[in-house]
Amino acid sequence: MSDTANYFELFQLPASFDIDTDKLTRRYHILQRASHPDRHTHSVETAQRLALQHAMIINEAYHTLKDPLQRAIYLLSLQGIRPDEADSIQDGVFLMEQMALREELAGIPQQADPAAASDHIQKTIQVLITTRLNDLTGWFAAPDEPAVACATVQKLQFLYKLQQEAATLATHLNEA
Repeated sequence: MSDTANYFELFQLPASFDIDTDKLTRRYHILQRASHPDRHTHSVETAQRLALQHAMIINEAYHTLKDPLQRAIYLLSLQGIRPDEADSIQDGVFLMEQMALREELAGIPQQADPAAASDHIQKTIQVLITTRLNDLTGWFAAPDEPAVACATVQKLQFLYKLQQEAATLATHLNEA
């Protein structure tokens, strides 16, 4: 891999938010087989080290491109935009929605049917995530104001964290 190649070039994909994840996975397996450190056990130490570094880059690139949120952040970084350096979320409606969802999540164990309540909030969060991902798909198809993409990425970060918390709660409910 060239030092100047980006992750999309590595996987021979267009630098786009909407990618063919099946092609990504196929290319990943091909690249992994070709660069696996075990294939270089009889090589000199430098070649082994380079193979290991290449395998690590392939893994990092694959996991970045496979995850829509990480892919969006990476695409923005290719444009010199850093969502983590953007201002905090100014969308009051979104922040109120987050507070309401967090309160609902916190109250699930006290519900008459915690499993059903947990399932409901997980579905609600997934719908919100899908909506934001669709927003990003539209933005990357016709990028205009980077602040819009940054705000959407920040909102997705909130939602993914909330989704993880809901999944953790569901696991605890299932274990009880």
